[in-house]
This record gives sequence, structure tokens and C-alpha cells, in this order.
Amino acid sequence: MRKCGWGAKLLSSMEEYALSKNTTNIRLETTTFQALGFYVKAGYSVFGELADMPKGHTSYFLQKQLGI
Repeated sequence: MRKCGWGAKLLSSMEEYALSKNTTNIRLETTTFQALGFYVKAGYSVFGELADMPKGHTSYFLQKQLGI
């Protein structure tokens, strides 16, 4: 399903829902073998990382403020 836009649509819907519930800050985690570039492209910024979590990969912690 990658490259078909489904991820962006799902993420956008989730952000709209969060805003409807007055949630303006989102935090998530991804790893090197997942979707770091996808989230950065969607406006999320890395605020932390853990090397070798899981072994051989890095876990990234991202955040985004909605409605700004």
C-alpha cells in the first residue's frame, strides 16, 4: 500500500480527529526500518532517539503541534 497515499490519508484523518477532541500535541515512535521519512514529511520533528533499540536499529521519538 506504500506510495498509494493511504498512510497520509489515515494520518490526516487521525490529526483531524485529535483536533476535534482539542488535542493539539501528538507524540509517536518509529524505528529505522519503519516510516521515519514519512512522519518527517508530514511535519513531525524528532525530539529523541535510542540507538540499538531494537538491536541494529534506532528508535525515534517524534512530535507535532496541530493547528499551528
